[in-house]
Amino acid sequence: MVIMSREEQIIKIYTLLRSVLRRYRRVISLPTSTDPTKTYSWRYLERFMQKIEKLKLEDSLPIIIEAIVEYAHKRGLLHRGIAILDQKNILDIVLVKLEREDKEEEDITKAIEDSEMFVRKQLPEGSKAHFLLAQRPNRTAYSNITRWYKANQISIGYIAVSRECKKALGTLSYDELGLFPQPVDLLRMRLQLISNRGIVERLKTTLGSDLVED
Repeated sequence: MVIMSREEQIIKIYTLLRSVLRRYRRVISLPTSTDPTKTYSWRYLERFMQKIEKLKLEDSLPIIIEAIVEYAHKRGLLHRGIAILDQKNILDIVLVKLEREDKEEEDITKAIEDSEMFVRKQLPEGSKAHFLLAQRPNRTAYSNITRWYKANQISIGYIAVSRECKKALGTLSYDELGLFPQPVDLLRMRLQLISNRGIVERLKTTLGSDLVED
């Protein structure tokens, strides 16, 4: 483990913030002709670092900086540059937001795992899941994937990331497909889930090759 000096820690925060702000076409800088440690910008960075240290969140800095910049962008605060780190309660606000998002992702991931287990229990030995999902109890009934989705026995997250579900959806009529979210919404959900490597590794354990990763 590399132990950084306080100045190095502050520069790390500054570098992360500068990198994220560039994506929003915002440029920040520290003075080169004078001592940067004597500036208000340095004080903002130092106070922010102290809050991070107090909460022991050093390992989460990249995520926190991303969330702060996104929050500041939505509220028209990016013109304040480094000073956004010193906005009242901004760290508390984004931590609550990140915690809520983590809870939502955990709920979605658990629902996918439960859905996969439910389908596996219904699957006859040697059968492919997409055949089972596309089957109908009788000629006038909806397919299993539709019935189970409507009954909350399989989740929309599972449908979004499962190859077998994707194949089953391809067999449905236009009218029956209308009972599901639009394809673009399923794609958006899948991209959001697979962008999180922690979720992907967890779902690989559950879904294996059934997980769509693109």
